[in-house]
Amino acid sequence: MSNAYKSYYISALIAFIITLIAICLINYHADPAHLFDAENKHEKEIAKYMISGMNVTNFSNYDERILQSQYVKSIADVPDIVTTGSSRSMTVRKHLFGTNSFFNNSVSGASLEDHMAIYQMYYEKNMLPKAVILGLDPWILNRNNGQSRWESISDYYYNILQRLGINSESTSSNKKLLINNKYMQLISFAYLTESLQLILRKIKHENRELIATNEVPSSVGATKLSDGSLVYGNEVRNRTIENVRTRAIGNAKRGSIYALNDFRSLNSDLTELLGKFIQIIIEDGVTPVIFLPPYHPLTYQVISSKSDYKSVIETEKYIRLLANKHNITVFGSYDPNLAGCNEAQFTDDMHPKEECINSIFSRFNNNLTM
Repeated sequence: MSNAYKSYYISALIAFIITLIAICLINYHADPAHLFDAENKHEKEIAKYMISGMNVTNFSNYDERILQSQYVKSIADVPDIVTTGSSRSMTVRKHLFGTNSFFNNSVSGASLEDHMAIYQMYYEKNMLPKAVILGLDPWILNRNNGQSRWESISDYYYNILQRLGINSESTSSNKKLLINNKYMQLISFAYLTESLQLILRKIKHENRELIATNEVPSSVGATKLSDGSLVYGNEVRNRTIENVRTRAIGNAKRGSIYALNDFRSLNSDLTELLGKFIQIIIEDGVTPVIFLPPYHPLTYQVISSKSDYKSVIETEKYIRLLANKHNITVFGSYDPNLAGCNEAQFTDDMHPKEECINSIFSRFNNNLTM
C-alpha cells in the first residue's frame, strides 16, 4: 500500500472517530429523553408539582416509568386507589371514585412487567393502596408485543419476581443488556436527530420549561393532572369523528394494530405470571379491580373477524375467568359495544375518550367496595 493510500485511510479514520465523538457529545449533553440524568431531575420536578396538587404542562421528553418511581418515593401518604395501565387508561380520573385519594400510575405501552414493577414500588415504600385498578391490555399476554420500556424500572420487576418465588437466571445478563441499550443511544442517529431538534428549540428560545398550574390549560401540548391522569393536547382533542375513523380504518388495513402483531397465542408463561401477580395482590390485602379498555368500533370489527387477532378475544376470556376465580370486579371490555362506547368517544383506533371511561366506571362504581 502506497503512502498516499495510508495517509487517506488514516485521515478517514480520524474523521470518523471525530464525528463519532461529536455525535456522542451532542447526544450526551442534549439528552432529549433524559437518559443520562442520573439524578432524574426532570422526573423529580414533575412529581414534586403533582404531589403539591398542581397540574403540569409544557413538559418535554421524560421517562414515564421513572416519573412513577419518583412519585412513589416522594409521597407522604399512599393513595387509597391507584391505577396501573397503558395510555389507554390514562384518562381514568379521581372524580370517578368520589375521592381525592387516587393516583393514576399508567405509562405508555404498559406491559405486564410495568404493572408488576409499579405495584412493587408501593410495596417497597411500605405503603400499599386499598385497591389497585389494573388496566389490562391484550398485549400483556403477547410475548411478541415489542414492549421494552419497562426496563428502566426493571429492578422493581425483578424484586417482585423474587417475592413470587420466581428465580430469573437471566437477571444479571438482562441488566447488562439494559445498560448497553442505554449507552448505544450515544451513537444513535435517531437520538441525534432528537438532540439537534432540542438544541434548535433552545436557540430559538422556545419555552420548554415546565408550567405548573391549578388550571387545566387549553394548551397545544398534553397536561398531566395532579392525580396522574392525562389531558390530551389540542391536536388530539380537536380530531373529528371522520378523522378518527380514517385513522382506525388505516391502521386496521395495514395490519398495524398496536403491539398485537404476531399474537398467535396466549403466552403460557405470561398467563401464569398474571395469575400469580393477582394472587400476591390479594395476599397483600389489596383489592384488585380489572379494567379492559375498549377499542374503536371499526378496529374491533377487524379484531373480531380476523384470525390474526383471535388471541385478543382469548385474552379477554382468560382475564374474565381469572377475575371470576378470585371474585374480582371487571370494568369495560375490548369490545366497545359491550363497554357501551360509540365511535365519537375515541381519539384514534385504540384510545377511549374521557366520556367513554366515565360511562364505563359510572355503571360499575357501586360494585367497587374496599
